[in-house]
Amino acid sequence: MAAGELLGAATVICTDKTGTLTRGVMEVEALNFLQGDTITREDAVYLNTLPSTPLLHRLALTGLVLASDAHPVTSDDGSIAYVGTATGRAALVFAEKANLTQENLRRQWPQRGAISFNAQWKYRATLHDHPTQATRYLFVLGAPEVLLERSSRVLNARNEVIQITSTKRYTLDRKLESLAADGNRLVAVAVRRNVSLNEIHHDDVRDLLFLGVLIINDPVRTQVPDVIHATLAAGIEIKLVTGDHPATARAVGRAVGLAAGEVITSEDLNNMSDAELTDIIERVTIFARITPLDKQRIVRPLQRRGHVVAMTGDGVNDAVAL
Repeated sequence: MAAGELLGAATVICTDKTGTLTRGVMEVEALNFLQGDTITREDAVYLNTLPSTPLLHRLALTGLVLASDAHPVTSDDGSIAYVGTATGRAALVFAEKANLTQENLRRQWPQRGAISFNAQWKYRATLHDHPTQATRYLFVLGAPEVLLERSSRVLNARNEVIQITSTKRYTLDRKLESLAADGNRLVAVAVRRNVSLNEIHHDDVRDLLFLGVLIINDPVRTQVPDVIHATLAAGIEIKLVTGDHPATARAVGRAVGLAAGEVITSEDLNNMSDAELTDIIERVTIFARITPLDKQRIVRPLQRRGHVVAMTGDGVNDAVAL
């Protein structure tokens, strides 16, 4: 009862995005290669039958399967469900539309090492033997800006591998901003080819070939804008706190009726003292690329300001702040 009374006295609600404001139903719209082709989910069905499909496009799809943390499970009635994170499941389903099954690829590309995904480093990496060559490939799946920072090469419009210059890096950053501005979740896939590693560490996730970006649609729940409006009208502040790209967070905030002004990221928080954060906390509505520990740090200055803070979310990454 005390918890219920406290919740009723809330003056600020910090809400997660995925599965709370949105449906949490991830579906890949396309695999975008940033400077050239785009493979839509409709196109993916036909890729395996097209001899003209570029090898590096096939390699990108292979990376989606091998670096995904998801896997299919067959039930007693023969139906198939996918177990893993929402983005991992979406990546795997998209790649398997091209008839690239995880079972076959894992047999062809034996895994020799892995780095699990964590909100701190924002990627998952796996090391594999090449099917026909005496070498190994490192596949990485994760936040586009993180993988781009660790990449030295990218595909051009002719599907040729080129170096990423400072000018090109700026152009690619703007492209990512544009793709995220529609409110889509972005997940990048990259590869480091011909490595002589027996195990992998974070320092090995470098000199990558940036292959492409999955554009994942996660629609806003239909009732959310009305609920946001009623909550704000009641005098309760709402702050969107998400691990997604800043442009994605801004677009979703706009869609549900939250003022999309300054967006504060985890990096911004790390560069602020507690006093600086307390000074700006009330005027910031949207926080992006936030880690579980960041969520707790956002709640504390609000409490210091005298607010009663409610935290809503449906994931384990919300547990620390809750």
